[in-house]
Amino acid sequence: MLKNLVGGSDTEVINPKAGDKYRFGLIYLDVLFPKNKDFEKDLENYDPNKGDGVLGAFTSNNDPNEYSVVLTLSFKYFDALFTGDIDQEISDTIARNIS
Repeated sequence: MLKNLVGGSDTEVINPKAGDKYRFGLIYLDVLFPKNKDFEKDLENYDPNKGDGVLGAFTSNNDPNEYSVVLTLSFKYFDALFTGDIDQEISDTIARNIS
């Protein structure tokens, strides 16, 4: 099971949200989405060590695409946008905010 493999390796399991920034050597990851306030509120009470043992398991009545991770990756002079499975409304919002 993936959770056992990750859990046994001392790897931190995270739930990225807008504003989070990560650096791996010369690679920079900036999380642009999700921003959903209900999701952030739910995460305050989320414990990845509880539940049915499924890594990343999360239940909500909202469209799962509202929680797609959108991030930019920067490496030297290269930039890329990873959009997950966002819908048109989220895509338009992100485009307005990064242009």
